[in-house]
Amino acid sequence: VFMHDDVTILDQLFEQKVKAVFNKFESIAILGVIGTRVFTANGGWWTCDRRTETNGHIIQGRSDGSDYHMIERIGFCKDMVTVDGCCFIVRNELLKSKVLKFDARYQGFHFYDADICVQAKHNGFDVAVADILIRHESEGPMNETWFSNRALFLNKWADAGYSFPLTCESFKKVKYE
Repeated sequence: VFMHDDVTILDQLFEQKVKAVFNKFESIAILGVIGTRVFTANGGWWTCDRRTETNGHIIQGRSDGSDYHMIERIGFCKDMVTVDGCCFIVRNELLKSKVLKFDARYQGFHFYDADICVQAKHNGFDVAVADILIRHESEGPMNETWFSNRALFLNKWADAGYSFPLTCESFKKVKYE
């Protein structure tokens, strides 16, 4: 389980839900709480058509002290391209075997999550979201690090043969080696 230090898991069935998903679907490499089926070159999953392309929900804290209950389509979905890095779970055996690994070139809290999700999709695995409620205290800033990590991400996956926007169909077109 990877989560930011300002995340609180509010779902008392968190562990049971995670185990149930991984036990039922061997194809799932990464399970998150909110994400998208379309990842555009602008790099923000939250900028997609949230009525049709995103799933999940979180309670998002804001800098002014207010909360925003970000509700997309709630429920299980295994057709995601990426999930938000504030809280996600990766199959341990995929990390141990180095099928999936975090790319140390990403700095801070931006794009490491999208990168490992795309690695999973590239390797033929699914990325999913489950109905697990969390509270995330802070919003991530779109600062210099965000923009440099976005460029790294876009170039890395363009060099691997992908074009944006990425969808589940994108990963059927690239030949796996």
